[in-house]
Amino acid sequence: MINIEQILIDAVHSNEHSISYLKDNINEESIFIDILEIVEDEEQCDARISGAYWISQFSENILVKYEDRLIDLLNVNLDSVVIHIMMGLAKMKSKRGMQIVIEKRIIPSLYWEGKALEEFFK
Repeated sequence: MINIEQILIDAVHSNEHSISYLKDNINEESIFIDILEIVEDEEQCDARISGAYWISQFSENILVKYEDRLIDLLNVNLDSVVIHIMMGLAKMKSKRGMQIVIEKRIIPSLYWEGKALEEFFK
């Protein structure tokens, strides 16, 4: 049985075998689901951060099926997870996801830039 959590940990530490495994299975929805569950449930650790990165590498047709769960991950208090989830949502052109990014991440720091983006996306 494949231990996807260990593969993610090894990948974040540049293990070529683990990176190759993930690249070779980047279109496997079952692997995506396993990774998503780790990112949703694990404590702040290497597997979670690595998993968020690999989620962003999956295709739009897989990502779109899990939009609600990805949007929920925007509430995680770990930028190393959120940044990759934002990229996955951007890849799939999630309007809801980008609206949350504008509201929660851009407007608090760059108010007028965020307001301009909100107007642009109306």
